[in-house]
Amino acid sequence: GSSLGTRMELLTVVEQAAFELSGMTQIPARQESSAPQQQKLEEQQDASRGGGETTVGWVLKTRRWRRTTTTTRRKRGDVVVNRFVPHAAPWFYGMIGRFVQKKDDTALWARGANGARLLSRFLTTLACLVECLSSSSSLVVVELTALARDLVEFAWSFSTTNDTELRSSVLLALSVGFSHLRVESAAELLLQSSMHGLPQTLHQIAMDDSNPRCRDLASNVLKSFEGMKFMLQGV
Repeated sequence: GSSLGTRMELLTVVEQAAFELSGMTQIPARQESSAPQQQKLEEQQDASRGGGETTVGWVLKTRRWRRTTTTTRRKRGDVVVNRFVPHAAPWFYGMIGRFVQKKDDTALWARGANGARLLSRFLTTLACLVECLSSSSSLVVVELTALARDLVEFAWSFSTTNDTELRSSVLLALSVGFSHLRVESAAELLLQSSMHGLPQTLHQIAMDDSNPRCRDLASNVLKSFEGMKFMLQGV
């Protein structure tokens, strides 16, 4: 079988391909933004060598960058075609399908730190795919909602982990997923029995987790729930 490093590098390739196809590299103010952009790609490469925390940081930076450059493009009248749109669902569900097929393969998902590190990176790659789809200016609301919901549900299934790096990636995936769900869709998802206890778990992490990134990510997800309190009575 492939080494952990090789598997991490393959996930990096998936992220970079999605990033390129989404058009995120086509920054209007190229001269001003080339250095930060190169830094993000370098961070991805560093993460493939085991830096899961770096990958989480890259996704968060990409989200902030996307919001800024989308506004800039609108003001300038620039149009960037997101060529990742037709690939988003096949890649996303292909990865999850592969995981389901191989989830009991101890040679692939080794117990201990290496298994947690690979799963952590797997989750952040899924979050990257959803984020890259969301940068599209075309009407992909239905598809984006479906991927965001499934990202949340998939990530939540690992919420009981004691591994800090994996917990951070779970929270990142929840943050990305909920950020692309409308209030009604998010509330409907939270009312499902499979998501029972999510708000309480996030509150506990935000208050008591020993890792500051986990606390911040949990707080970020909780903020997205503020507009749906009346829908979540008893959750």
